[in-house]
Amino acid sequence: LVNTPVGPASIESMYEEYLSIPKTVELVVDAERQGYDAAVPGCFGDPGLDALREVTSRITLVGPGEAAAHAAAMLGERFSIVTITQSVVQATHHQMRAIGLHDKLASVRVIDTPVLELHEDRARTVERVVAAGGDQRRGVERGAERPHLDRRGHPDDRVRGGRAAAVPLEGGDEPHPLGV
Repeated sequence: LVNTPVGPASIESMYEEYLSIPKTVELVVDAERQGYDAAVPGCFGDPGLDALREVTSRITLVGPGEAAAHAAAMLGERFSIVTITQSVVQATHHQMRAIGLHDKLASVRVIDTPVLELHEDRARTVERVVAAGGDQRRGVERGAERPHLDRRGHPDDRVRGGRAAAVPLEGGDEPHPLGV
């Protein structure tokens, strides 16, 4: 796990995404020179993924947002994304268009919690995710079969992982575990 020493503390806008790309490219190019096999940018928005693929030739690059959206698309005909703030909704739609999955995206739900506040009050964050899951249930009526959590890369998540909430989906009463 390598965090860039420069750039924004979190990425919650296109401006912050653009600021994060140069140092990320530098670090991934260096990792490729050192013989690393793969790199995964730590942000659901996959900042700089196209540029990284452009300037590297041997290292495997996995965008967490791209990979998660493809996995969600395999689990159902359509899916919804639960994300942090309204400021990333347009970028999320753009990202899904770019990877060819926008027609499978039923909705983008917002929990109104910036990345750096996600762990300040974990119970509140889980409550908001559960509430968005309730919104997701309404999304099922619009055709979403599966939720997907957009976690715009908090370092603790990559270390800790685990289950955040159990949200009833697909109109049923049984909760569906959502990983964070």
